[in-house]
Amino acid sequence: MLAYAALDRDACEAELKKRSIPFLRAEDVAGVRAPIRLTGPLRGVANHSPLPVAQRAKSRADLMDCRLAVALDDFAATLASRGIVEIVHLSAYRSSKEGGCTAKYPGEQHCAALAVDVASFTRKDGTKLVVDRDFHGKVGALTCATGAPPPNELWDIACAAAGKQFQVILTPNWNAEHHNHFHLELTVHDWVLAR
Repeated sequence: MLAYAALDRDACEAELKKRSIPFLRAEDVAGVRAPIRLTGPLRGVANHSPLPVAQRAKSRADLMDCRLAVALDDFAATLASRGIVEIVHLSAYRSSKEGGCTAKYPGEQHCAALAVDVASFTRKDGTKLVVDRDFHGKVGALTCATGAPPPNELWDIACAAAGKQFQVILTPNWNAEHHNHFHLELTVHDWVLAR
């Protein structure tokens, strides 16, 4: 993860090409090191906003940093092994004016397109795991308690990615604002936060 966060644009795009990740270089966006748009699935797992296909090509919600796409590709490998074929996210890029980053971490999080807010996961059979409906958490509860088995598949997905594909994972247990999504973030820091 830290190695991904350190990649420059050329090295990151070379990694996407090496992995055969379908993408297009996106328009330059202030604060985003290597803006891209995914143009196809990652390891058989579609990853997009809920917007209609035609709107995704220009939406800010579907714009992401290349480094986030590499982490999402690793994440997709674990999801595919669970029979998941689609991730629907609420947004990847949001400017600081849109609440995309906190004052403590300017130039990171959504305003650097290094985070994505995942609302649902769709399985091959068409059934969905919807964070708002199926997570069953409580603000303040520990999400990844050491030694405790996850209470359901969504908790297991979040905890399995913590410290592996993403350094920051915020769930509905974090606060009321996260009631309907997982915040998955790649950072330049060497710590992990999974709540």
